[in-house]
Amino acid sequence: MDAKKKRTDCRYLLDESRFDYRKKPNLAAKVFLAEVEGGLSFIEKAKLNPDLALHVIGIIQTGDKPNRNGRIYPFSYLKRECLRYAENEIKGGTSYGELDHPIDSTSPSLSNASHTIEDLWFKGTDVYARIKILNAFMPDRAPGKMARGFMLNGKSVGISSRALGSLEEDAHSEYDVVAEDLEMICWDLVSNASNFGSEKMELMSEGKKKKSLMLTESQCFSGKTKKDFKFQELTESERTYINIMGVEKFLQISGKFNS
Repeated sequence: MDAKKKRTDCRYLLDESRFDYRKKPNLAAKVFLAEVEGGLSFIEKAKLNPDLALHVIGIIQTGDKPNRNGRIYPFSYLKRECLRYAENEIKGGTSYGELDHPIDSTSPSLSNASHTIEDLWFKGTDVYARIKILNAFMPDRAPGKMARGFMLNGKSVGISSRALGSLEEDAHSEYDVVAEDLEMICWDLVSNASNFGSEKMELMSEGKKKKSLMLTESQCFSGKTKKDFKFQELTESERTYINIMGVEKFLQISGKFNS
């Protein structure tokens, strides 16, 4: 007998920020990290220049594990939808997300857009993304500028998915399983993300001591070449990104490797 059965014939708007507050947040989860593009002085420059764009990077969703809403997104469906999103929205320049989930909206609104997703990738069943905050050259009360203010004030900002999909009951657990008709809409910045690991984004602190690191091109690219390649004085933040993204993804984003 199948352990799961379809709950309804209709699809729900799956807003993944409204979770059960009785379940404590995962304070030990990895936080989002601000991408420091301009060196260790970038954060101070961002505080002085409202038109200097912020970037963040981290987990936006996890498959095959229950979230605080008691829902499980099968990774195979989640990965399929993320790849579709990357091909259509990210490549098409329409990968907008909003500041807070709107009520019953099945498309992101430009008037409330706070960020865009510039890239996403997978590590295990976690989905990571590189996100640009839309604070530069925007009106004073633009959502992106509000998000920037929260981050530069050291406050927590999480991220949460918005999707359409049916739910199935799992007879062997208390959780609902998202069905195959899942359709990802976007990811919004929120104060109460339900996905474990997506609750908090923090700006990197300054003053980290640099440390040299020697890597070979064969280590970075699965032994396809024997030519050695040396990184010059990686910062602490760059070493953290390598741990999160893996060397190949780090090199692609940072542009530190030129073929």
